Order: sequence, then C-alpha cells, then structure tokens
Amino acid sequence: MSAQKYVEPTNQPNPARRALLTGGAVGLAAIAGATLADAQSASAGTSNLTYITPTGNPATDTQAIQNALSNANQIVFLGPAPGDSSGPAFAVNSTIEVGHKASIFGCGALTRINYSGTGACFHWHDLTSGDGSNRAANSCGAIRDLVIDGTNAGSSAYGINMGDGWGYRLDHVFIENFTGTNSIGLYLNNQNYFTEKLVATAVTVRNCTTHVRLTQGSGDNSFEYNDLAFYLAAQPGQDGFVIDSGAYMAGGSLFIRGNFYTASTAMTSAVLRVGNSGTQGDTSNINSCLLDVVVESNLGNTNAPYTVYFGNGTGGNNYIKNCTGFLAFRDTPWRLSNVTTGQFTFTGICYGDTKLASAAQLPAGWVPPGT
Repeated sequence: MSAQKYVEPTNQPNPARRALLTGGAVGLAAIAGATLADAQSASAGTSNLTYITPTGNPATDTQAIQNALSNANQIVFLGPAPGDSSGPAFAVNSTIEVGHKASIFGCGALTRINYSGTGACFHWHDLTSGDGSNRAANSCGAIRDLVIDGTNAGSSAYGINMGDGWGYRLDHVFIENFTGTNSIGLYLNNQNYFTEKLVATAVTVRNCTTHVRLTQGSGDNSFEYNDLAFYLAAQPGQDGFVIDSGAYMAGGSLFIRGNFYTASTAMTSAVLRVGNSGTQGDTSNINSCLLDVVVESNLGNTNAPYTVYFGNGTGGNNYIKNCTGFLAFRDTPWRLSNVTTGQFTFTGICYGDTKLASAAQLPAGWVPPGT
C-alpha cells in the first residue's frame, strides 16, 4: 500500500464571506439581498421568519400580521414606512392574537402601528400550555422597537394586553394616545395563571387614560420577580401606574420617570394607584420591591395629581410595604398621598410628600410642601 500524502487544509473564507470581503459594497449588497430575499409586502404569504411592510390598508395589514403569527414560534419583523418614512404606517383595526412564544420586532420609531379598534391591539397571553408549572413550555417571547398609536381607537382599547407567562420581554416600545373611556396603554392582566420574570425596558407610555395597569383577571394574582421600567407623560386626569383587583407585585422593581401635567381644577388621578375603592379595598399590594420613582408636576398651579392613592375606602387593606428605594415628587405643590387610608412601609429617600416621608427622611434643607 502506498503512503498517503498529507495535504495542509487551506484557510479560506466561505463563499458568502469571500463575497463580502472582496466585493466591497457589491458583496455587502449581495449578502443583504440574500438575507432579505423573503421580505414580503403585507399582502404576501408567510414563512417561519416573516418581514412585512405596511400598506396603510387595515384589512390587509391586520390579516398579514395575524397570518404571520398563526404559529406560536413565529418571528415577525415589521418594517418602516416606505420611502422617506412619510408613507403609510401599519393600519390595524381589530385585535391581533400573539402566541406567547412569538416575537415581534420593528425598526424603532420608524415602525408605527395605527390602531382603530376596541379591546387590545396586541393580545399576548399563554392560554393553552397548562398552569404555568412547566417553565420550558411557558417561556415567552418579545415585542420591541415599535410605536403603537391609539389616536383612532375606541373606548376600552389597549395598546398591549399581556400576561400568563415566564420571561416576557418589552424593549424600546412606545404606546400613546389611548384616551378613550377605560382605555389603557399597557395592560398586564393574568387570565390563566401568573406572570413572572417579565422585563420591561425603555417602555414609553404617553397620553393614555391609564398608562400602565397591572391587575388580576381570571388567572392568578401573582406578578412576582418582574422588573418594570416606564417613562410616562400623563395629561391632566390620567393615571400613571395602577395595580388593582387584588394583584400582587413582589420581589421585583418598579422604575418610573416622567411628567404629570396639572389642570385648572382639582384631579383625583395619581402617579401610583394601589387598589380599587370600597369599604375594604381589594388587597392589591406592592411588597418587597425596589421602587425608583422620579416625576415632576408641570404647569405650576395647585391642581396636581396625587403622588400615591390607596383605593381603600375605610378598610386599609391595599398596601405598599417592605419596599426600599427612592421616591421623588419634584416641584410643588402636589396633591399629597391619602396614605392614612392605606398601608405604607418604605425605607429610603422620599420627598415631596410629607405623608410618605418622615422628617428624618427628608433631604437636608428641604422644605416640605404646605409648610
């Protein structure tokens, strides 16, 4: 048997990489063209990964997005308005059901969804895979980098209605102009079991009747170990963050920054609202969380919203307790918390509301409002 000659392997890039390295802009265009070969208009069919561009036709756009999400493992990319971005946005006129494992990606503020229906624009829940005990089955997807505009939505409309899952992710999402009666920008609502390990990062909600609401629906009351970061811009009479109907937020964090505009008449809205009204409240609570709230009241008159409002009637069983962090209600005057009708236990820096902060907690030189 003759000896086999050893041949040294060559270190050469694969053809696609060689095209990119040697072809300059032409090579890059070739790669991009291959990558986006499946890019489709809103009226086209779908594959496992779907890229959709808007038409501005609600029947076409709504159905295209829903078709792409018909499989719970779908990844959907929503493109920007065509041309110089002055073209049509996505037009959606009825609720789109999002499988809990699905992910929707936009192109930042260039991807705009104009919603004109009632109920939720995106309904994003795990209603089919058990009771939440299977962490693999109940793991969830993401929505990021897009704008949802409810200017033309009806009453009781929501930008996103979500819950029932492990590890949802919201990132760089804008929700705005859901101003109808009982409308909500972001609605966290358990319909089947619980919601845990949700991360909401750089979520901007502005000009909504209620900006963010966290509630127990027909599912569990637990919203544990969620880290929520919101930037809010509330017009007069609009609530910021609401937790009610017996919901329980624990072991996580709540970050709020933003502006709460004042009015010419007294308001009952609040930056934080805990619980529904009633003789005993509804046992809604924020427990053992890191609170980081810095907001200001604009326009400089005396009719600012409440800092924290406990909807307890005379019962006092809605509460914030065992929490720590930083609560700063900038500028005066604010409508102070009605904390005497709720329960409040907080260790940290708190100013701008004498009912929330003891004298020892106020920064040096701070003059409490109303003194």
